[in-house]
Amino acid sequence: MAESFKIRSHYPTYDQNGNIKNTVFELYTASPTNLITVILDGDNRIQNPIEEPDYINKCMRQFHKTYFAEWEVQETAKKVDALETSIRTSQEENKRRDDFIEAMVLNTIMSDNVHYGVVYKKLAALLPKLQVGKTYERNEIATFLDESHTEVAEEGKLVIVQFNQEMVYNGEPLSSFMNDGEWGQNGKAIAWPFKIS
Repeated sequence: MAESFKIRSHYPTYDQNGNIKNTVFELYTASPTNLITVILDGDNRIQNPIEEPDYINKCMRQFHKTYFAEWEVQETAKKVDALETSIRTSQEENKRRDDFIEAMVLNTIMSDNVHYGVVYKKLAALLPKLQVGKTYERNEIATFLDESHTEVAEEGKLVIVQFNQEMVYNGEPLSSFMNDGEWGQNGKAIAWPFKIS
């Protein structure tokens, strides 16, 4: 059975003004041989031998607090690094997935390959909705919610729009994106509404 720690020595250390800054304790066990040094803040000199068990407990608590705190910081840092790597990997995979979805939606819409309203509705649901104040990059696509639209083939109320140059969306109406609209005519952005074929 392991032996309990005992105090080998203890002594105060002083600040530049001669005041006691802390007390250094050296604790040991004879079998197995262990020696640890613990620093307690302030004047912790033992005045009465009967106080020794209390000081051993204080020293052991401080030792464990210091040692395990350092160990926990190292372990936490490892976990944070692993988590950051996982997040980066996830973000990269999400970006690839989003890019693939956008490419497939654009190809499908631009080549007039959507013959069913429900397919258009599902494709539009995969895309983010337009956000006022957001800067959209060239070839980025999003959806415009057209509350006034009356469905004819279960196509939903979302209209897919494509930006042809970098620009800020400031809440302009869907008509601006149409072929005969301001952006549709000057090539800034275009709407790809569902068309019955």
